[in-house]
Amino acid sequence: MIVEFFKAQAKELREQHGGVQNHCTIEELMIKIGNCVDKTALKLLEEQVFGIHAEQLATANSNGVKYLEECIDLIERSLSLSPD
Repeated sequence: MIVEFFKAQAKELREQHGGVQNHCTIEELMIKIGNCVDKTALKLLEEQVFGIHAEQLATANSNGVKYLEECIDLIERSLSLSPD
C-alpha cells in the first residue's frame, strides 16, 4: 500500500543521514561551513546539511501520508454507505 511505502521511505531517509545535531539556524550552519578549515570537520558539517534536507523530505512525506490516510478513510466510509 502507498502509505506503508511513504513511511518506509521517510524511515530510510532518516536512517541514511543519521541524527541532525542542533544548530540555531541554517545560516549558523552555513557560517560554520564557510569558516571551516579542516576537511573532516567540513564533511561532518556537510552531512548535517544533508541530514536537514533528508528530514525535510521525510516530513513532507509524512504530511503526504496523513493526507492519503484521510483520503483512504473517506473512500472507505463512502463505500460503506453506498448500496451494494
